[in-house]
Amino acid sequence: MTAYAMTEKVHIKACHLTLAYDDFIVQQDLNFKIMRGDIFIIMGGSGCGKSTLLRHLIGLNHPATGQILFDDIDLCTATPELRNKILFSMGVLFQSGALFSSMTLAENVCLALSASSAVKLTLQEMRELASFKLALVGLKGFEDYYPNEISGGMRKRAGIARAIALDPQILFFDEPSAGLDPISAKLLDDLILELRDNLGTTIVVVTHELASIFAIGNHSIFLDEESKTIIASGNPTDLRNHCDNRKVQRFLTRDLADKKHHGSGTCFDNDLSNS
Repeated sequence: MTAYAMTEKVHIKACHLTLAYDDFIVQQDLNFKIMRGDIFIIMGGSGCGKSTLLRHLIGLNHPATGQILFDDIDLCTATPELRNKILFSMGVLFQSGALFSSMTLAENVCLALSASSAVKLTLQEMRELASFKLALVGLKGFEDYYPNEISGGMRKRAGIARAIALDPQILFFDEPSAGLDPISAKLLDDLILELRDNLGTTIVVVTHELASIFAIGNHSIFLDEESKTIIASGNPTDLRNHCDNRKVQRFLTRDLADKKHHGSGTCFDNDLSNS
């Protein structure tokens, strides 16, 4: 039995959120809830603003209008102390992994530990905790390896070890399977499920990979580039089976379309973006 159990407690809430760069609106009037223990998928076509929304959720960008609430606390208007508390409750895996190439895997994890003033550990204690975090993601014995000495999938795992260094309540992943072969991507999906099940972590994932969307996601939103807002939300499998929105259907069934039209020269992504 795992420690994870679905709850009905809202962990993150977006209220009438508008994302913009100066006068250019990326997405507008976004409203959604992420429950504790969710694996929440942010999906949509290329250029719709998925990563921009992620940057707002982790506090790198401020919304043009609207609120982002963490346990009912507005990230943007919170006191510096509360804001730091929220930010240190997060772990982030960027698309590239963002490991420091001049540091070993253990040193990369220790860097996250040393960044928090709330963590008072000796160098030896940090080293031991880094080894533990690396072991949790299947990298026991790789503490002294450098990022260029391991595979892409292992670098993603090392990035996750660093992201969970401070035992975050929330993990954010930006295209975690990007650049991985199908087997490595499947192993990474399994690891994400293990983190949720064993640690009860709320996980938010930006991805366009259908295999991952259906394997790990229990809730999702679909961002539309044309209307600049959410056009569907719910369990990804339910959306595939029951949503009647044409764009959502084409996105979620494009693997079937690719197989059906294999060799015909059909370009599904271009067709989607021009619809």
